[in-house]
Amino acid sequence: MKPIVALLLLLLLPMSSGVRAQTTQDLWQHIALGDAAPDGALPVNDMVLDTSENTLWVGTREGLWRYDGRQAERWDSAGETDVRALWIDAQNRLWVGTTDGLLVLDTERRWDQRQEPLPDLDYPVWAISTSIDRNVWLATDRGILRLDDIGSIAASHPFTFVDNPLDTAVISIWQTGTDDVWLGTRDEGLFHFSQLTSGAPQRTEITPASHDLPAL
Repeated sequence: MKPIVALLLLLLLPMSSGVRAQTTQDLWQHIALGDAAPDGALPVNDMVLDTSENTLWVGTREGLWRYDGRQAERWDSAGETDVRALWIDAQNRLWVGTTDGLLVLDTERRWDQRQEPLPDLDYPVWAISTSIDRNVWLATDRGILRLDDIGSIAASHPFTFVDNPLDTAVISIWQTGTDDVWLGTRDEGLFHFSQLTSGAPQRTEITPASHDLPAL
């Protein structure tokens, strides 16, 4: 072997070993979420970044957690809230979808001042999404709900409901840039809703035999 080639190999060996070291599991950091489960290994259902205070909100089956880059703190009073969906709206309110309905925290994020804007919604909310026209879609255990006029969450000014266009358990939502809505259901597959300027949304069921499928 030529001396210059041998020298290059000697120089490259430490670099290559360093690259291998960076791919190990030691680079992963486990953020413990308290003592509710061994090693704090609570199942995490959803997360949302709160840019107003640079914190991460984490929804678990045993409560809402707040992580500020140093420690994780349980935010709900007793950790008895099964949180499934999180979303922060344009007014910096934190929406919390739970297995018992919907909660909203104002900009101060005080759990003892949480609001329940839809008291009749006492079943699971699996996902929350907003549309271009700033309406809100809730994926629930009893179908999809679209909420209009969300400027206020006071009990004296309830949301305006739009008729439920899909009466089956919806567990995921994807909103497109054209404001169409894709819905993943638990038992009936994938659906697409075309947002029309008049009338109710038109539904397209996505199946292997579907024709004229909607564009993405």
